[in-house]
Amino acid sequence: MDLNNEKYFSYGALFYAKPIDAIEEKGKSYFTNFDDLLYKPKDDYRYQFIEDNQASYKNGQITIKAKNKTTNQLENITLIPLGKTILRQVSF
Repeated sequence: MDLNNEKYFSYGALFYAKPIDAIEEKGKSYFTNFDDLLYKPKDDYRYQFIEDNQASYKNGQITIKAKNKTTNQLENITLIPLGKTILRQVSF
């Protein structure tokens, strides 16, 4: 639990996150083939921690049940190591 009373998942030294699908956009160009890249989320789905999340670790990923805050439905989501994400939700 963090200072905002949100929960997060870790395994060993790694923290895990729900990757957020993104649209890549080209930003400012500096030189040929040297551009800023900007990322916008494809959707606004965010997830809430539930007590009976049935977390399981397999093949470097954590699978949990979480509540979709938009639809109020429980969904199975996969968390991957934080360093493998661009846009992400880390705390729930």
